This record gives sequence, structure tokens and C-alpha cells, in this order.
Amino acid sequence: MMALLLLVLALLIAASAGRRILNLLGTVPESRLDRLVYSTALGLGVIAYAVLFLGLLGFLALWPVVAGIVGLLLLSWAGMLETILDLQPRARDVSETPNSHARSIPMLLAGAALAFIAVITVINCFVPPASHEWDALSYHLAAPKIYLQHHRILFLPTDHHSNFPFLVEMLFTLGLLFHGYALANLFHFALGALTVAAILFLGRRYFAPKAGLIGALAFATTPIVIWEAGAAYIELGMALYVVLAFGAALEFRATVNPRWLALSGILMGFALSVKALALVPFLLLGMLILFGGYRFKNMRWYLVTAILVGCPFYVKTALYTGNPVYPFAYRIFGGKFWSQDLADAYSGTQVGFGLHRNVLSASDDLANMRPDEDPPTVLHRIRNLALAPFALVSVPRIFYDYQDPGMLSHLGFLFLSLPMLTLVLPKSLLSLSTRWAGAAAFAWYMVWSQTMQYVRYIIPVIPLLVLAGGEGADRAMRRAPVFRWLIRGVIFVQAALVLMQFGTRLFVNIGSDPGQLELAVSEEARQKYLTRRLNHFFAVDWLNHHAPKDAGVVLFEEARGFYLDRPYLWGNSLHSTYIPYPAFANGREMADWFLRHGFRYALVNLQFSQEANKPGGREMLKEASGTGTIGQLFLQWYDPKRGGERFRSLLGDAVLEGAAGFVSEATQRGVVVLEFKPGGAQ
Repeated sequence: MMALLLLVLALLIAASAGRRILNLLGTVPESRLDRLVYSTALGLGVIAYAVLFLGLLGFLALWPVVAGIVGLLLLSWAGMLETILDLQPRARDVSETPNSHARSIPMLLAGAALAFIAVITVINCFVPPASHEWDALSYHLAAPKIYLQHHRILFLPTDHHSNFPFLVEMLFTLGLLFHGYALANLFHFALGALTVAAILFLGRRYFAPKAGLIGALAFATTPIVIWEAGAAYIELGMALYVVLAFGAALEFRATVNPRWLALSGILMGFALSVKALALVPFLLLGMLILFGGYRFKNMRWYLVTAILVGCPFYVKTALYTGNPVYPFAYRIFGGKFWSQDLADAYSGTQVGFGLHRNVLSASDDLANMRPDEDPPTVLHRIRNLALAPFALVSVPRIFYDYQDPGMLSHLGFLFLSLPMLTLVLPKSLLSLSTRWAGAAAFAWYMVWSQTMQYVRYIIPVIPLLVLAGGEGADRAMRRAPVFRWLIRGVIFVQAALVLMQFGTRLFVNIGSDPGQLELAVSEEARQKYLTRRLNHFFAVDWLNHHAPKDAGVVLFEEARGFYLDRPYLWGNSLHSTYIPYPAFANGREMADWFLRHGFRYALVNLQFSQEANKPGGREMLKEASGTGTIGQLFLQWYDPKRGGERFRSLLGDAVLEGAAGFVSEATQRGVVVLEFKPGGAQ
């Protein structure tokens, strides 16, 4: 409950600061909902940058942050008063017709569905991140936790992700500071809820009367959106700022007031600060404005504000690493503790998702067949461009994680079926807004389909798709009653499926796990849940309770360090060149290097080792875990004579030569904990 109250307070402060910006720009919308969404989104961006500023100065602690919030309130007190007035209920003019009650039934059902989804998502925010939230445990939450431990934003030499644009992570930092992961998750929920509200008012204002409601339902019932809204991920933040930037550009088109382009640029700048992939919509929207017949002197309002607002994280990264888009574009910019070999390997991982040379059918997927990863030819790329939308519906896990199938990887089917309606309707019925949204979404999809076909990267495109599809649905429903019932039925089916799936998880979870509701309220249930769902959690918990406070840990075959309360590095050589493995002649030299740098322990998660993925590897690991022979299996798999990556040979050599020893109390469940020993120790 406290986390929810803190979220409401943060959103009120954000709305007040954002309202101040709208007043200064002279771009205050007429509608209350429009004003609240624009101002809150702007204010959250301002708060995130305030956290960044305090973190870079070394003031990332409770009282400096509180002082910063108070200062922000003093600067935006007038906006606070206006926001409070907007939040007050107002009397509605009711003029009913005999059929008004009948027409209100779909509206009531839509409102009930959205409310139920919101409740489900909020409950999920209080469930501790576990096996599905890999990125949250690796860096979305893990890096902010390290920043808070040091009271400053610092360079993490082995975590290259921490050099990405981190706008939403700055909100997570605030959440962790005041109320842990629950408040951090709630910030992402708020960004998702604001996106739904943005679709609602943008569709109604610029597309068609029912386009906003249809689009909002389509977006809110997208399975992966529901899941992400309850987790510390960032795609919903990018979706919010991109769709609002498009909305401000549409208002400029209606008013030809360049101040709206300045607002559009500010919002797109925040999108660039969420994810570097926002460069795609940034360029696409600029091209739409330019090709729309508007002179470049208007365009500069958009370009300058977007670049100024979007650049701080890239400047920070350039100062830390020498590369503003680190670790990408290594051939152009280079980068600290990186290499071309690492860049090539990282790129290979990025393009490993989605369609390649062969095309899997649904029956192939049921048979657990894996797609090939051979580079596609030009003809294959053209074919994949046409097939990918349908494959996202029929075989979604190839776009996510083939080992983790299920609802979490789904986009549903409304993102595809609704926009199809715009293709069959006469062009004269479609607004210019739909043409802009449709053109941008299609061009953005083309870039996605030819680069990294990862399903989460398509989430920010969905608001544009459902806005265009919402208008197509509205026009079709007006032309023929049969479309009205058909479209309502399709929306009902997707809503019913996701409500049944996610609603059931409130009470019954996978295997022996308790439901989300019990996990949200019971500390004992959460501890058991984490122990079951994260095989390294027991070892991490042991280190938190038994390792000295300053004893660092090197994580091998594992990057999820959020629950570890000790300093740590990622040990695998593909993460960075910070650990000089080629310079070590043997395991003794590696152990001495770690000890000199304050790292006394190593955690090796055999579940993700190369040997575990080979035929029979999982069975061997399961047997060793059951018989208590994990140490012997480690020595077998990391035997220096086996070759392989240098760090694995060095680990095995360190144990064999006595430079590292097993910590038997923590070595279990497929995880080995080693303690490095100084030279001469027995």
C-alpha cells in the first residue's frame, strides 16, 4: 500500500512539473485527460533527469533526493495547483436517448476489462522479479541498486548494458531508494497506463470517435504488454514518449504552431533517453513532418529539442567509454574494455531471433523444432518481411526465448488484424493521421524485420498500429453492422483469453508456486518462490549472510546479480575485456588478480554453462544436484584439458592447483561457490 501511495505522490509531482513545461511552451491541451497525460509524461522525464544529475554528482542518497524533490515542487507549485484542479471531479451533462443504456454496455465492459487488467498488473508489481525477468535482475534493477550502494552513478566495467540510455532506470533508482522493487515496477506500470490513456485521447481527437477506445483495448490486452507493465522493463516508457511525440506532431499539423513541434521534440528526446532504438521513430517522424510540406524552419523546433533533451545519456556514455552508443558501432567509435571480437559476438546474439532461412510452421513448433540461424539471402529477407507478422502470432517464441515459451512472448492478434482493416477500406475514409501512423509503423516494422527480430522491440510500434487499426475498425463498424459485431467479438476473444490467463495466475501458478496474490503479500512465500525459481538464489543468500561486507563476488555463467548484496563482476569473457584472461598463465594468477581487486568469491551457475546445453548435459546436472556431486561435475566440465574459452580453463585450474576451494555450504542446485585463496594458503 505504501508503494502505491508513493507512486501517486510521484505522479502528482511529475504532473505538476510537466504542467509547468506546458505553460512555458504555450502548448496546454484543452482536454483534462490530454493535459494530465502530457504533463505527467513530461514530469517523469524531468524527475529521471534530476536523479541522473544527482547521481553523477555523487548525491544519490535519501536526503539529497528528498531535497531535490522539494526543490522541484517549489519550482512547479503553480503547476501543482492546476493539476489538482484538473483532478477534481466535475458534473457531467447527461442527455440520454432511449438507446443510450444499450450503447453504454460495450463501454462498461471495456472499462471493466481495463480496470481488471490494471488490478492484475498492480498485484504483479509486488511479486519479486524471478526467472522471467532476466534483464531486470541483470541490469534494469541491478545497476540502479549498485548506484544506490555507492551513492553515485559509476562506470560498471563488465556490465556494458549500464551504458545504455537509462531514463526509465533512473525512475527505478527512485523506486528502489524509497520502496524497493515494488515501487520500481509500479513506475513501469504507470508508464504503461499513461500509454493506454494516450492512445485513448489521441485516437478520439485525431483519428475517429471510437478509435481511441478500440486502440486502448487492443494495446492493454496485448499479453506481453500486461506482463511488462508489472515488471521493471523499459519498452512501455519508449512506447509512451514515441506515441505522445506523434500526437504533438499531429497537433502541429492541425494548428501549424511550431511550439507543438518543440513539445514533440522534447518527448522524442525522452524516448531517445529510454532506448537508442528510438533513433528509428525519431528519423521517421522528422521525415513525415518534412515531407508533409512544412518548411525546415519549423522542423528545427523538433530537431533541436529532441537532440538537446535526448543527448545527456549519450554524452555520459561517451565520457565513460569513448563511444556514445557503447557497445554498438565499435568499428566507428571503439570503446573501453570492448573489442571487435566481442562486438561481432554480441551482434550475432542480437540477430539470432526470428525468421532466418527456414520457416517454422505451428506443427514444427509443437514438435519443439528449432529454427536455423543461417544468414538469410535477399530473397529470404523479402519473404520474412511478409511472413513475420503472421509468425509473431503462430510461432511467437522464436522472437523471444525458445526455452521460455508461453503468454509472455505473445503480441496477441489484434495488433495484426485491426490494421488490416485500413487496407480494405477506401482511402477517402482514412484520415491523414492514420496515414502518418500507418506509414511510420510500417517503416519501423521494416527496420525491425531486417535487423533484430526481438518481440520486445516491437512493443513501442503497437500504439501506432492500434491507432491506425482503431480508425479502420471504427470506419468499418459504421459502414456495416456485421463489422460491428465481428470487431467487438474479436476484441472480446483477446480480452477474455488474457484475463483468463493472467487472472488465473493470481491464484494458481506454474507447478508448486503460489499464486501472484499470495506472493504479493507473503514474505515467506516470496522467499520460497525465489529459491524455487532462481537456482542461484540459495548461493546468493548464503553469500549475503556469510561473506564479509567488502568481499566481492565474480559471477560466471550468470548475470542476474540483483539479489546479491556484495560487490560483483560479470566473469564471462564475452561481457568485456576488463578481466585480462589472456594475461593469466594459470589459475593461480587469475585468483591473485581477483583478490587484489577485492573479489574473494566466485559463483558459477552450471545451468547456463556450455556443457549443460550439450546432449545429456541437463541430465548430468540434474543427477549431480540430486547426489551432491556438483563439485565433481564442475571439475569434469571445467577441466583445463577440455579447452574451450580461457576463463573456464582457468577456473578449473584454480581449483586443481589450490588457488580456489569449494564452499560446500553454498554449492548446490547446480551452482558452485568458490573461495579464492591467497598464494601460499592451504
